[in-house]
Amino acid sequence: MEHLLLADAVDGGVLLTVTPRILTTALVELEEAWLPPADAEADLVKVTRDVYRGVVLANPARLRALLTRVDGVPASIPFLAVSVLAAYHMRTGDQHTGRAYYPRLAELLDVAISGATYPRGFDGASFEDLWVDLAEWLAEVHSRRLGPPLDSEARPYVAYPLAHAPLRQVDIDRLSRFFSSFGYEAGSRPPLDKLRYDLVTGHGVWTGFTPAGRRALQDLGLRGFVVRQVAHELTHWDGQRRDSAGRRVATIELVMDVQQRRARLAWLARRPPGFPDILEGDDFVFESEDDSWYEPVPVEPTDGEPLSNGIRIVSEDGRAVLQRAPTKTVPLCSSEEYSGYLSDRVLRFGSKCAVL
Repeated sequence: MEHLLLADAVDGGVLLTVTPRILTTALVELEEAWLPPADAEADLVKVTRDVYRGVVLANPARLRALLTRVDGVPASIPFLAVSVLAAYHMRTGDQHTGRAYYPRLAELLDVAISGATYPRGFDGASFEDLWVDLAEWLAEVHSRRLGPPLDSEARPYVAYPLAHAPLRQVDIDRLSRFFSSFGYEAGSRPPLDKLRYDLVTGHGVWTGFTPAGRRALQDLGLRGFVVRQVAHELTHWDGQRRDSAGRRVATIELVMDVQQRRARLAWLARRPPGFPDILEGDDFVFESEDDSWYEPVPVEPTDGEPLSNGIRIVSEDGRAVLQRAPTKTVPLCSSEEYSGYLSDRVLRFGSKCAVL
């Protein structure tokens, strides 16, 4: 858990930002066994539950029993990480009440709500002391500054975990729309300045986030952390998104390969996990090539209409969609994902490009 705090500082400041995917990445970076994000979260929650029952609930000092060190590291970090997970899983943008937060925390700790407010064994003053102790340890041992609570109307104790979850799950789930709208490639690693420009500078704060997510982007102290978290999500994005009916949608790209001075075009459909081996429409059949792409389908001389009007193919069970949006012009840029030139939203500065 110490690794989560020290891996990615912004101007000397750190956040204890914890998501299932970040936990998986931390395990890989520490050369531990790879776990799916849900399993990595479940392992952390289980260990924290055991400590909460065996140490916190069994000790008259309750949460203050975690104000100690284990091998020089605050014993409170796993518990505080789970408290951030509770904020991450909140499905509301409301910052004016703890009613949406404490039930989440109680559920993760597997304890009942006590006194109609807090999880059993929890008290706000001690919770704040744990965060203050963590901040002092970071400053003394690592010369790092722990990000402060948001300047908001949230109840003071809830403000701590909320500040360390600037993007909640509901915001992360919306990022596929942002990536698609701005033409990012799945798994790519664009410069942070470009992400910052598209998220904030170019057209104002991206409106697809919840009010809480937009406030985090507007907060100059949190903006750098938000941009880095978006970059992390992009490296793990599979190119999939959902339409208004909740169906999973993947993009049909165009790929151009130049052979013997002749350009050869093909339809190239992404295949996210769970998409069927074969997707068949009226005019096109896409068959599986591997776990990331369907096999290329050559563009025929008669394909002018689908090029300009777009393509949409829905699977037999109605759960998966392949589509290409209508367009009159197709920018293509050299790609790290596939040989040749891959369709893009814009022409990329510094890349070899073509236009159809």
